[in-house]
Amino acid sequence: MNIKKQHCHGCRPSRPADESQRDGGSYGAEQRQALPLLPQQFPEVVPLNVGGMYFTTRLSTLRRYEDTMLAAMFSGRHYIPTDAEGRYFIDRDGTYFGDILNFLRSGDLPPRERVRSVYKEAQYYSIGPLLDNLEDVQPLKGEKVRQAFLGLMPYYKDHLERIIEIAKLRAMQRKARFAKLKVCVFKEEMPITPYECPHFNSLRFERSESETKLFEHHCEVDVSFGPWEAVADVYDLLHCIVTDLSDRGITVDHQCIGVCDKHLINHYYCKRPIYEFKITWWLQREEEEAYASSQSTQGAQSLTFSKFEEKKTNEKTRKVTTVKKFFTASSRTGAKKEIQEAKAPSPSINRQASIETDRVSKEFIEFLKTYHKPGQDIYKQCKLFLDTMNHKRDLSIEEQSECAQDFYQNVAEKLQTRWKAPPEKVEKAMDQIEKYIMTRQYKYVFCPETTDDEKKDLAVQKRIRALHWVTPQMLCVPVNEEIPEVSDMVVKAITDIIEMDSKRVPRDKLACITKCSKHIFNAIKITKNEPASADDFLPTLIYIVLKGNPPRLQSNIQYITRFCNPSRLMTGEDGYYFTNLCCAVAFIEKLDAQSLNLSQEDFDRFMTGQASPKKQESDSFSPDVCLGVKQMYKNLDLLSQLNERQERIVNEAKKLEKDLIDWTDGVTKEVQDIVEKYPLEIEPKNQALAAIDSENVENDKLPPPLQPQVYAG
Repeated sequence: MNIKKQHCHGCRPSRPADESQRDGGSYGAEQRQALPLLPQQFPEVVPLNVGGMYFTTRLSTLRRYEDTMLAAMFSGRHYIPTDAEGRYFIDRDGTYFGDILNFLRSGDLPPRERVRSVYKEAQYYSIGPLLDNLEDVQPLKGEKVRQAFLGLMPYYKDHLERIIEIAKLRAMQRKARFAKLKVCVFKEEMPITPYECPHFNSLRFERSESETKLFEHHCEVDVSFGPWEAVADVYDLLHCIVTDLSDRGITVDHQCIGVCDKHLINHYYCKRPIYEFKITWWLQREEEEAYASSQSTQGAQSLTFSKFEEKKTNEKTRKVTTVKKFFTASSRTGAKKEIQEAKAPSPSINRQASIETDRVSKEFIEFLKTYHKPGQDIYKQCKLFLDTMNHKRDLSIEEQSECAQDFYQNVAEKLQTRWKAPPEKVEKAMDQIEKYIMTRQYKYVFCPETTDDEKKDLAVQKRIRALHWVTPQMLCVPVNEEIPEVSDMVVKAITDIIEMDSKRVPRDKLACITKCSKHIFNAIKITKNEPASADDFLPTLIYIVLKGNPPRLQSNIQYITRFCNPSRLMTGEDGYYFTNLCCAVAFIEKLDAQSLNLSQEDFDRFMTGQASPKKQESDSFSPDVCLGVKQMYKNLDLLSQLNERQERIVNEAKKLEKDLIDWTDGVTKEVQDIVEKYPLEIEPKNQALAAIDSENVENDKLPPPLQPQVYAG
């Protein structure tokens, strides 16, 4: 049988059609007229469409238990719509409907990781036998016992809410990442002291009302849990508190910081344990990994601020080392040493890569949920491809590239032919697949040791440094950097082309190239006051590459060529801009005197550093004006431009200051509203209890105090 999934709940068993027709009190005339339109009979084999997922089962399976919603739905008394293919449609998520059918067919129960979800579906469909069976297996059986224990705890849920509210209020007041609370968790109601040796097992012996009041005591903590009467101890309740807070997405750590030493009476002291709870609001990782990784759930990890700073410092150091490796001339041995150091990242960098990989994996799983059944198949194929690639590390980079391209092509064909996905969804899915695959494969396939990519990178870097003297006029670049807006566009374009090296996914690297190219077009448009042409774009792109000298340029180009989604690389504006970048690099590698309209002699002198090209003189001065006056006017123009930039910076700074003030006022108002809504009541410290007979001047004549006795029988 063809299997898929769905659920329902709360319907009573339906009566036979003839009986319902005889019952005139429950149906009006219009309802009786509508009855012939309702489907009275169903085929023996029922095709189902449960929330877009297809199932096929026997009618007797759906009617196995009479007091369920499914039996009522397919009794013939209710109208069930059909889809375009004639399948009976149930408007419910079908993810776990297959587990419902398996139980109705043969009594099979779902795996443990799906018990909770199937239980909710069984509640919806009101399948009592399935509910009873699921309640007797883990984890529902254990949860049932846990809830029974928590039922003995007075105000347990209220105390949890108070912990959250206090932690939130303190974090906002201190503008801190975390908040600390003192929580008392005690099981015994009466105190234990080292001076008492009672001859009974429990301290809950009877006392007079006046004597009991002496033991009334509130520890100086934020929240107190207890006492309770159960076998479970303090650590069991602590586990329940941490579990319930974690289920609500709150990162919590706790540790015992001592006991309450408050003196009560005579040699009775309060010995209730006090725990410090640390509630972290930032940098927490979710425990839920979605359906595909539910079998390998990972505990939430909260990064401390010191580790976060260490991660940023090491990442910055790695980038600086990488840039130095390309810009600093060194011996062959030194270069190899730097390469080895760069290929052995610190544990902090590995943690950063792991965090990014986990984030991308979670985003990929959430994206595949929108594809239902095809999403599950795509995820399985991606995992299988990654496992295959892990076993093919000894293949050449070109062979690995062919494997990746074949995988992209196969998945795209399945999306188009088998799952009938529209072109927009196919493109979006392929982008997500590329991001998921290449984020995990990046460190193995980017600039591998088996290729000469690194050697080419160094050659291009050296070539660009030797061409530092090339001016825009030599390349016929239609860009006037003296215009502030144009100068800003040039800086942004250089920033984007350099930032390309920091991306891990080919699509993201292409996005950096596209952003750089658009800034170039804008700079040309502002300069010429007309739309830019392709003839203007390529020389300007060459000039940007020469001026920016982006790191690992050849490695990035080869990486995009080998592992980018071919449909994106060969079509659209991304592919056009990438092609122009490849042409620009090829032009730089083969640039000669003829390309710059120079004599070979001048070109050689410029390349060796013996001379530098003279800057173009301004035509606004007459030949008789001395060089000092020309330089003075140039300096005045430069100062004017700097003054305009400074004014823009001051205006932006004032705007930022205003935004910060508005933000501060907004936060202050929110905190004040919370303080007014949940005021803190600070109780005064309890006065020390005086001795019971301190005011009795005749206490010497009093008899000794009564001691508790145990009587047999």
